[in-house]
Amino acid sequence: MARVGGDRVKGGVPVAMAASGAAATVAAAAVPAAVTSAVRSRPMAWVVAPGTGVAARRAAATPPLLATIRPGRWVAAPLRLSRAARRAPAPSVAAPYRRRRQDVDAPVPVSMAASPSSPPTSGAGGAAAATVSDPLLEDVGGLGPSTGNRFAPRYWGRGLLGDVRRRAPLYASDWMDGFQLKALPATAFLYFACLAPVVAFGGLTSVLTNGAMGVVEFLVSASGCGMAYAALSGQPLVIIGPTGLTLAFTSALYGFCARAGIPFLATYAWVGIWTAAILAFLAFVNASDLIKYCTRFTDEVFNSLIACNFVFEASRSLAGGFSVAGVDKTRPFFSLALALGTFTLARTMSGLRSGKYLRKRVRTLLADFGPCLSIFAMSALAAIVPAIRAASLETLDIPAKMTLAGGRSWLVPLAGVPLSIKVSAVLPALLLTMLFFLDQNISVRCTNTPAHKLKKGPGYHLDLLVLAACTFVTSLLGLPWMCAATVQSLNHVRALATTEVVGGNVPKPSLAAATASTETAPSDAPVPAATPTEVSPERVQIKSVVESRVTGFAIHALIGASLFFLPLLRRIPLAVICGLFLFLGRNMMTGNQFLQRVKLLFLDPEMAPPNSPIKKVSPREVHGFTALQLVCLAALWALKVNPKTSLFFPSVIASLLAIRSLLARRLFSERALDVLDGELGVDEDDAPAPPPVPSSA
Repeated sequence: MARVGGDRVKGGVPVAMAASGAAATVAAAAVPAAVTSAVRSRPMAWVVAPGTGVAARRAAATPPLLATIRPGRWVAAPLRLSRAARRAPAPSVAAPYRRRRQDVDAPVPVSMAASPSSPPTSGAGGAAAATVSDPLLEDVGGLGPSTGNRFAPRYWGRGLLGDVRRRAPLYASDWMDGFQLKALPATAFLYFACLAPVVAFGGLTSVLTNGAMGVVEFLVSASGCGMAYAALSGQPLVIIGPTGLTLAFTSALYGFCARAGIPFLATYAWVGIWTAAILAFLAFVNASDLIKYCTRFTDEVFNSLIACNFVFEASRSLAGGFSVAGVDKTRPFFSLALALGTFTLARTMSGLRSGKYLRKRVRTLLADFGPCLSIFAMSALAAIVPAIRAASLETLDIPAKMTLAGGRSWLVPLAGVPLSIKVSAVLPALLLTMLFFLDQNISVRCTNTPAHKLKKGPGYHLDLLVLAACTFVTSLLGLPWMCAATVQSLNHVRALATTEVVGGNVPKPSLAAATASTETAPSDAPVPAATPTEVSPERVQIKSVVESRVTGFAIHALIGASLFFLPLLRRIPLAVICGLFLFLGRNMMTGNQFLQRVKLLFLDPEMAPPNSPIKKVSPREVHGFTALQLVCLAALWALKVNPKTSLFFPSVIASLLAIRSLLARRLFSERALDVLDGELGVDEDDAPAPPPVPSSA
């Protein structure tokens, strides 16, 4: 029994709606007056019987209404139709709902034959096709319904609960599936691939924050947060670590604290605590559903900013050596040589993957370990060559044993700042939340792309909650913040993937077959010409991926074990780390179509390659779209490099979604947006740019 509007209704019986607008009837009960009134006041409605969830439709030519199903309740509410549903032929039965694993407590509607009194579904009086889409029941790719949203308070926590229900039954297999041979080389490769950025970011942060944080803090934070994320997150294939934009924000926050004369670590801790609280709230209210509106427009500008930041920080560090060297430029020149040598060697070894020399396994091994091998090689060169050794180049500022920077305690003195600073820290926390929200969800969405053929499902909201917990703990301890890293996550998926080569030559009828066919043909019949072999480009695609928590946990455990090798890490020259930053920045530019389209601004359209967008869309729209992205990137960069506004650059990143949804759709045609901002496949070799999802804007 259910109570709606004061009426008691017995559920479990299908309801039919008359075309004339008369009240729906049900055996042994009456439809509540509130529902009958709502249905009569609209041209079309869905009426839902409590208990069974059976929906009956009242036919009309105008847009229908959606019955939002709630257990044991009659409801009638507006329905938003998708574009495909409006174009489809009108059905004769009610379309069933799709049932998701995480919504086992929701009623499962069934198809119901049309009432004899219902009008025909074809012709002018037929109803538009409608697929009932209730955000309470439907969860497309872990990001809510394909249309509509789940931001109303009655839906809060449902996305998080759905992630837990989806992943909890698979938790044991997440660990057991990782105990296989394929996990060993993946763990070894990703350990070095993740260790290099951690050491690089730690060394550069020590310089930018005047020793407030260093390599030890980065190793501890990356290890602890990585193991916790691998054990608790909804998508354990994602690798979290230090990112370029987080480094930029931390540097800006330190500059602000230095100018204002307030303690950096205490302010840093309060900003992180507020950020963790906001991220946890966003995870609870299903805010990650918004990421489905993020398109390639945002991804390309976002990754371009990261790439430019890598190159800028490395170049600034190298140029600073020349400005303070005085007359003798020996040290800065040796530093520049080591940096360029590291960059060139890493690029060369990474390019072996698609080369022709050596065996494929050897090429792949050298390409995977290229960045770490280049660090070791150039560090050894600096230690062996007498002239470089005599120059006494600056090395990583790492203590001989595991102690925090300045010998401070593990807990940050939160009471070391006045109440006004504690409260006002929420303002930079809002900006950091924007940065973390986009960086985290774009990287997770990149990992969950359909091209990877993952089977166990995503967990966007659970991932965000785990990130909030990691941010809270690292803030209390004064450790660097960690976030999902796109490049390392893609490499993790690729290392655990089984691939196959598709495409290549498609054989056509050969000349011999054509000649044989002419032997039985009449003498006056024309001889068919031999059809050449049709060639299609070969490409590598993923067949399956080992979805496990073991590799991610082991990778970060090994990073923590690196703390026992601090004396070796102390010998790495800072110039080598700058060279690695140049490599990371250049690598982020690969596959970025926005940066590739910048070259089209100076290219003759007639000389463009056949697959260029300028061959599919008018040059005016291509250049206009590129110019809009350039303006967004310039605005981000202007805010970042200005010390007075550097804290506010995350707000412009968040505004990219609004610019794409509201402004770009008015300036460019649908055809241009489909070509320039459509779906982007993942390049399995080095695709650093996150693959977007279609925008519903």
